[in-house]
Amino acid sequence: KNMQKYATYDDVRKVLNGTMELTSRRECSTVIMSFIEGRETLGHDPDAAADDLGPLAGAMGTALGKRDPSNILFLKVMRHLSRVKANQVAVPRSVVVTLSREVAESVRYADHTAAIEALACLANFANNTHVTPLLVESLREVVGCLEIDCLVDMACSAIQGICMHLEAKREAVELGVVEKLLELLPATGKGCPQRALAVLNALHNIATHISAPTHFLHEPATTGVQGIATVTAYLSNPTTEIRRTAAGIIQSLSRSPECLEALSHLDASLPLTNLLSDPDLSTQICSIQALLNLNGSALDATAARESFKQVMSCILVSSALRDSYCPQP
Repeated sequence: KNMQKYATYDDVRKVLNGTMELTSRRECSTVIMSFIEGRETLGHDPDAAADDLGPLAGAMGTALGKRDPSNILFLKVMRHLSRVKANQVAVPRSVVVTLSREVAESVRYADHTAAIEALACLANFANNTHVTPLLVESLREVVGCLEIDCLVDMACSAIQGICMHLEAKREAVELGVVEKLLELLPATGKGCPQRALAVLNALHNIATHISAPTHFLHEPATTGVQGIATVTAYLSNPTTEIRRTAAGIIQSLSRSPECLEALSHLDASLPLTNLLSDPDLSTQICSIQALLNLNGSALDATAARESFKQVMSCILVSSALRDSYCPQP
């Protein structure tokens, strides 16, 4: 009964195809806004069947060239549809191309509202790993948004999703994304938690690529501190999600000989050891793996390294048992 109060995507598609009898542009906008209001009020069915996104992408492409104000409505519709899993799997190439163009044109004309909507669509579509190869081509436009403060958080979200794909990680490294992201992090390990987490999440996905670690040795002009030192500072951040993500990055970087040396100079073992008693189990696992790489590399004998690994495993197991029998209040 509640759903009948709002327009459906079939109604929107009829408007776009010109098959719904409407007498004015305002009536067309009313139908589209009714659909948007319905999705914002009732949410979406994650198990719904795939929608035909072609007409919407076509309308967006036409409005894009004219910088038509109605395009923001089309983008809002696409943002809601991009949350449906079936649409993420079946998204056509034309949609990704149109969204990439929208990001570039919106930045060019300083239409930041439209840019945020387009970035959100790309981030949603990137949630499905089958789609990310298509999204690699949009990476260059997304990276350009990192230079505009109000777009940074959404751009980081899109980069995080796109860089789940191996080819995207390589492309991101070549585009200098690591250096651009590190410039956005205060070297103190503090600052806005939301911004820090967005940037660290994007860095986390890129850091797993074999060519990425050495780029963390770069010293951004904004901080004058090596990127790896900045990430290490976030190991002591009061926010659980930030500590977990920073530990994950350090775990990845600790596999690189160059980064191992830098971590040793930074005395990273101390904050990593402190994380062994962190209430978050994932953070403990990342810190143990990083410590194993950091300190285990100094153990020449295989038996000694294996013994060290067993000690770390015992610490992890005892911590898990502690959390099981002594739950947090």
